[in-house]
Amino acid sequence: MRWLFLAVPVPILGCMMILMAIGFAVGGTLLVRRLCPVRVLKAHHDITGPMFGTVGVLYAVLLAFIVIVAWQSFDKAAGDVVREANYYGDVYRNSVGLDAAFRSKLRTAMDVYLNSVIEDEWPRLATGGMSKSAQQNALEVWALVGACQPQSEASRIFLAETVHRMNLAGEMRRQRLMNARNGIHPVLWLVLYMGAAITMGFAFCFGAESRRTHLAMNAMLALLITLILFTVHVLDTPFGGTMGITAEPFCQVLAVARAML
Repeated sequence: MRWLFLAVPVPILGCMMILMAIGFAVGGTLLVRRLCPVRVLKAHHDITGPMFGTVGVLYAVLLAFIVIVAWQSFDKAAGDVVREANYYGDVYRNSVGLDAAFRSKLRTAMDVYLNSVIEDEWPRLATGGMSKSAQQNALEVWALVGACQPQSEASRIFLAETVHRMNLAGEMRRQRLMNARNGIHPVLWLVLYMGAAITMGFAFCFGAESRRTHLAMNAMLALLITLILFTVHVLDTPFGGTMGITAEPFCQVLAVARAML
């Protein structure tokens, strides 16, 4: 499913999922009504009703829990990206207290690194990958900072603060890479889709007198479940698709940094 969200535009994939779910609901309802007369289905309402209520509550609780966890993970990933970009912005700002020659070299190295993150690493995040060039550029920035020999007390203070911000940014980058790789476990996805099928299966077994009403209610139930599952899929792919987290915070940092020159 993650591959599908990367290969197919999100609106198109959402429509495909909805059509498949409604087709399953309509086809399943017609099949059950064809195999079992309405009078037989109605005779078992005293068993089907409570069972459907129990299954529905269990599945609703599971869906609610997954949606909350997926949303929190997505929101955290977006917040980590903003914090990482802010730390790099602090590095640019703190460089004003360093020697002019070193400040120019540091800003140039930072420009190269951030450009590699935006242009090379960001597309790889969608599949949980990372950029070797971005990693190499980050090491070059660290090598440059490590070789700095401040000539004044003020420069030493600014250099210490720059190193501190770079450490924080490095932690956020590692967290960003982990956020891109992590997601809902495949076993849990299996449970979600099996739960949806079981819930819909119980909905097929009601003996509504009106076939159109029965079909409409089951189609709406399938639509609701599919919309929730689709939302979870979108949130579970934070850096992929047209609705994923973008590199805009890094672009803003670069724009502000270039305005400082």
